[in-house]
Amino acid sequence: MDDKIKSPKDSEGIKITLMFEERTSGEWEGYISDTFAETIQYIDAEKASIIVESNAMYNEVTGAIETKISFLNIDYAPIAGKVQNLVNRFLSLTPVFYLQALRELRDTFSTKSPLWGKFMKKVSVAQNELDNIQNQIEQLNENIISNDNNLTSLVNELQKIQKVIDFQGKDLVSINAVPLKTWDLLSKAQVVLNNGTSAIDFPLDIHGQGTQSVTAILLFKAYINILLKEISSDSCDRAV
Repeated sequence: MDDKIKSPKDSEGIKITLMFEERTSGEWEGYISDTFAETIQYIDAEKASIIVESNAMYNEVTGAIETKISFLNIDYAPIAGKVQNLVNRFLSLTPVFYLQALRELRDTFSTKSPLWGKFMKKVSVAQNELDNIQNQIEQLNENIISNDNNLTSLVNELQKIQKVIDFQGKDLVSINAVPLKTWDLLSKAQVVLNNGTSAIDFPLDIHGQGTQSVTAILLFKAYINILLKEISSDSCDRAV
């Protein structure tokens, strides 16, 4: 925007043109050349290229900044026809990831985070092992309660609730000293670091900003690697 433009609404928008080119002639033979045949251009006589333009500008009708992505021909004009319907499929092969410069660690490693949360949701344990772990968790909880007189007394006292409320059965009241479900345990998972000078593992959020930032970047990198494997797997499935 120049000095005369006070708002993005008054600007001509932002236009970014990306050119993807084979590293060697014939590299795209197969899935890419078959799927995106109508988009392929030959700027270099031997290597195939695909040109994509992302255009973002303010739309007065909708009152929002809208983004449109299109395939371009060799003259950098949008290619006509239904081939534009393949844009999203092409973008899945060329993913772009964004990491904020300023990172709030509590959000980065929250179960609601698209990064940390994705790792937690992908934890997969065989059913027989899961049942075994579940039994161990329940036994651990029972051991904690039974080995503390105060907690045991509290449970016994709370059992008297059946005198007030019409509940039937035994062991109506218990205390979950630890989360009893595997997912609940994972939701409490946190990264801890030990600098080697202490027997104590300190949670990441009480380490310095530099350490926190590096760890967030490594988490981001691991997240990308998982996503890229999924994308590669999906592409192979479609190709087959």
